[in-house]
Parts: sequence; C-alpha cells; structure tokens
Amino acid sequence: MGLFLFTLIVFFALFAFGVLIDAAITAIVGDLEFGALGYAPAFVFLLLTVLPWFALMVRRLHDIGLSGWFVLLYFVPGFNTLGVLALGLIPSKVGENPWGPVPAGVRI
Repeated sequence: MGLFLFTLIVFFALFAFGVLIDAAITAIVGDLEFGALGYAPAFVFLLLTVLPWFALMVRRLHDIGLSGWFVLLYFVPGFNTLGVLALGLIPSKVGENPWGPVPAGVRI
C-alpha cells in the first residue's frame, strides 16, 4: 500500500508540474506545437514504476496462493481497479505455498 500511495502522490505532483510547464510555454511561445510537452516527467515516472508495481502484485498474489498470471486481470476493463483491490485484501496463506516457504521473521 505504501508503494501505491507514493506512486500516486509523485505522479499527481509531476502531472501538476506538467500543467504549470505547459501553461508557461504557452504563455511565452503562444501556440504550443508539441502539445503536452510538460507531461513528459509524469509519463517517464509512470514508465519507471509500472514494472516494480507488477512485480509487487505478483508477490502479493503468490502470498495468497494464486498464480502471478492473475496480475493480467488488471488489463480487463471494468475489473482492473476493483478486482486488483479485492485480490489485495485477501488474507495471506499460512505456511508454505507452491512458490516457497514463508520468509524467516515473518509472522502471520
């Protein structure tokens, strides 16, 4: 949940920064030919964080005893947000699962 919150806050901050940059460029140049150039930092940040987010989701799915391929359900329209949230709220399985034992020091 911490990674999601961090990603969300930084993305919206970079998006707001992009709005300000586009407004400044439009005020100086007049007509913006490149269109949405200020949003590039938010887009790059999104590209850099999408792979770790999917890796985290696969690890979470393994914790509840499901295959990591269920992360592809995120690409199903209408299921993506609520479905991933529901899968994230399922309690972890106690003991060993097909992907290995519970890490040392982790209490369930």
